[in-house]
Amino acid sequence: MSSPALARDSGAEQGKEETLAGNDGANVATKSTRQHSQTLSILIFKGKPEDTPAARVTDLYVVANDENNTNSTFRLDGQAGRYRASELWNLAAPRLRPDYRSQIHVATLPTSSAVETTLHDTIKGVVVNNEDPSWGCQHWVGDVVTTLQELGMISEDEGDRAIDAMMNIILSAPR
Repeated sequence: MSSPALARDSGAEQGKEETLAGNDGANVATKSTRQHSQTLSILIFKGKPEDTPAARVTDLYVVANDENNTNSTFRLDGQAGRYRASELWNLAAPRLRPDYRSQIHVATLPTSSAVETTLHDTIKGVVVNNEDPSWGCQHWVGDVVTTLQELGMISEDEGDRAIDAMMNIILSAPR
């Protein structure tokens, strides 16, 4: 006897489980139809020791739409000429962190699974420019956004709007 044809349950919705049934009505398998995505934002923190435009700190923040809202913060650690990019997992919500100033939505990117690493790998792969002493975290965030645009991971409009908003908040710091 041949295997039964599979029919999808017509009541499946986003975020629900979908039952696959054989032609005899018996349940054959269940699969999740949850739509996976990751949301990318730019975080801006007050500068130290003085809050000036040049001293404002920018990080990138990625939140997965999984059961735990797993999040990663990407930042530059070190000082001019000796920066390195780092990734910190599941920190407190940005607005609860010391010196928080703003969060700017860049884009929500669809992913094939809750654990897809393409966005994370791309961010970590952007070169840290330790040759230019005037280069810092604000430049690095701009370089990451530009890379994501060039790879087609975010639209040109999404990236440009996010960078414009970032610059407006940076420039609003006392001088």
